[in-house]
Amino acid sequence: SWGTESIDSTNAFSGSRSARIGKASPFGPTARISVSELGPEGRKQLYISAMVWAEDEFPDLSISYSFKNDSSDYGHKVIGMGQFVLESQQWIQIEHLVGLDEARDTLDDWIVYPYSNDKNGVYIDDLRYEIITLKD
Repeated sequence: SWGTESIDSTNAFSGSRSARIGKASPFGPTARISVSELGPEGRKQLYISAMVWAEDEFPDLSISYSFKNDSSDYGHKVIGMGQFVLESQQWIQIEHLVGLDEARDTLDDWIVYPYSNDKNGVYIDDLRYEIITLKD
């Protein structure tokens, strides 16, 4: 399920809304997915794709994730994305592929969201996550 954190209709790439994240509201829409739905067991890669608009180049922007169960929230990871925004005040497509850590249990949930503490704010639209399972 997706959350609706920081949804804004001021500036969008496609459609009429995007997420404006920054110092005042640092968390973007959050997805919560059961680990069992991330695909077969094995080493996984996380592919991230999004359209980003920022006031300045190289904004403070990341994708963060963790695993959660009834007793703990663990495996926090922060993936820097701002370094891919080379131009300001226009929509830029960013893509990144990183290794995904393993959860302790398939009954746990995987939580993922964009995060920014940028003073000017960053717009993010058409955010997409793909999980790729690698054969050993």
